[in-house]
Amino acid sequence: MNRSLSLLKHCMPCEARCCKTSKLIGSPILSENEVKAIGKSYSHVFKKVILPSGKSYYVIKHRGGGRCFFLSSKGRCIIQDRKPLDCLCYPLKYVYSGRGMQLVIDEGCPAAAKLDNKFVEDAKTTAMKLIKNFDKSTYIHWLNNYAYWCKKPKRFGAR
Repeated sequence: MNRSLSLLKHCMPCEARCCKTSKLIGSPILSENEVKAIGKSYSHVFKKVILPSGKSYYVIKHRGGGRCFFLSSKGRCIIQDRKPLDCLCYPLKYVYSGRGMQLVIDEGCPAAAKLDNKFVEDAKTTAMKLIKNFDKSTYIHWLNNYAYWCKKPKRFGAR
């Protein structure tokens, strides 16, 4: 895992709101390889979404209260060393727009205003790896159904 992509010092005070997969945030998208890397013992935690085209992706089921299954009672990720790419680059994400792909930021994340250039550059690289795991229609399906914060994100300027 890229250590520069840890926002833990910002996550603890906000009680990891992004890991509470509510209608405000949604669920990260995972590839089959990411699910396998997390391990078979957690297979019950994932929901496989199959599109009419036969393409698929996974989302994480949540516990009561909308908490990510992998969020500990102390507000820490229990799979930090195998954390999904989507979680690593949050609060940044690439989305498709009429002008191709654009980088967006979730302004609801308390860390958004405190991101340094190193984090932004590493998150861009990670977000690009993430989006390349899925074809455009699969990724757009996930954006429309599970990435709620992306509905009205701030467009991220050149950085």
